[in-house]
Amino acid sequence: MDTHQKHLLEDRIPAVNSKLSQPDFSALVTGTSQKNQKTHFKKTGLMINSNYINNLRMKKIIFLPIIFIVLLATSCSKDKIVDYTKSENLSGTKWKSTTVADLDKNIEYVLLTFTSSSTVELWSKYIGEAEQKNWSGSFSISNDRISILYDDNEITGTIVGETMNLNFLFGKYIFSKQ
Repeated sequence: MDTHQKHLLEDRIPAVNSKLSQPDFSALVTGTSQKNQKTHFKKTGLMINSNYINNLRMKKIIFLPIIFIVLLATSCSKDKIVDYTKSENLSGTKWKSTTVADLDKNIEYVLLTFTSSSTVELWSKYIGEAEQKNWSGSFSISNDRISILYDDNEITGTIVGETMNLNFLFGKYIFSKQ
């Protein structure tokens, strides 16, 4: 118990025995039973009102749930919805598709990495190998439509939320924001 707490208690609970220079408030802090308080009185000459102890306990019981609710309310926040139909919001994002495995059973996934508000890279990961960069290109967006240009090829598609549907030369693939 720190000095400030002792001074607050001394103001409220006077010592019965005036010979005591510093009364022992351990019964109050530890919440000892009434029987132990009587024993404590015999040892120290200090009698603590049991109603006062019960009030302290109730304050603790009421105070703890309030703190919990406040912490819970402040820690919960809604995620910001990002509009990926704007090129500046795509910059720095990665989009992954595992549906490419339908084309080649050795491909684990394909990754589109948007390195700026106008450039994109396609990376592929083959089973048992490291990711490798396949190509770099540029992209543009109009409304929810995206167009990717690389090596004289064009890929078109749409963006809906955190899903990108792209039409490659060999089929349609779904990419999810990572």
